[in-house]
Amino acid sequence: MPLLRKSRRAVILNVTSEWGSNSSQSKEDIYIPAVAYKASKAAVNSYTIGLARELQAEGIRVNCVTPGLTSTKINGFASGGKTAKDGAKVLLPWALMNEMDSTGNLMELSPFVENTNKRVLGLNIGGDGKELPW
Repeated sequence: MPLLRKSRRAVILNVTSEWGSNSSQSKEDIYIPAVAYKASKAAVNSYTIGLARELQAEGIRVNCVTPGLTSTKINGFASGGKTAKDGAKVLLPWALMNEMDSTGNLMELSPFVENTNKRVLGLNIGGDGKELPW
């Protein structure tokens, strides 16, 4: 934290999953037996919200982003998913966003941000740049 506090562009970007969304988990037509994984991602989501509020006054941006379907061992290397490298590319624009003012609004917006009137603190962002429900 000391180095982040010294930075003018401090960013904490947590990686989450749509499987961690309470909204997604409550859908009856979608069930994936990965309870520990989903619970850990839900915890990351909650941590992101709290940390974003706690660090906002210091100008440290905290968000979480899901890269979307990425073919990994946990999903049996699902067909149609991104490679790990392509999943990481989704995260990059959120780590490199421009500076924000003391209220949490971006002063200059990255071209990857969908809603330019939106505060960008404590958000859950999907791989397509749209905000996801918690």
